[in-house]
Amino acid sequence: MLSTSCLKGLAYVLEYIKKVYSTSSCSRSTPFPVSSEQRLQNHKALNIMMIGRNVENLDMQLRFGYPFRRVALAYDSLKRYCREMNGALDDNIGGQLDQLITSEVFDLSNEEYKIKLIKYVNQLVRV
Repeated sequence: MLSTSCLKGLAYVLEYIKKVYSTSSCSRSTPFPVSSEQRLQNHKALNIMMIGRNVENLDMQLRFGYPFRRVALAYDSLKRYCREMNGALDDNIGGQLDQLITSEVFDLSNEEYKIKLIKYVNQLVRV
């Protein structure tokens, strides 16, 4: 038999789920809140948010010394979102990064190279 406090806790959780489920910002297929990517209906705003997210992701991968494969995937993802926003990408910086993020020259153990990559990543997107 469940205690009174346990039943009150379950009732609270159930009430919360009902409340969340009834709001218009949630998908009707799930009673739980959805991500901001799923909530945004404005594609331009979504692209801006995803560009920022991808810049941050790439920056952190470089700082923490992730392998080339992961960094290259993150960079490709960032470029894909930038292509959807005409004029968002600085072509000069993009060209520099294209030359630096290749399997032949990729070496995050070289501190000078690493600093240059991080600098370029953070200057890639025009504000």
